Amino acid sequence: NQSITQIAMSLGFSSSGYFATVFKRFTSQNPHDFLP
Repeated sequence: NQSITQIAMSLGFSSSGYFATVFKRFTSQNPHDFLP
């Protein structure tokens, strides 16, 4: 399993915080709530 930070960086985001913001905008969920 990868951390949120690892996923964010692999997708080209400069920070996990910005990734979480974008993720929540599109899914209405926090990344931590989405992952098992």
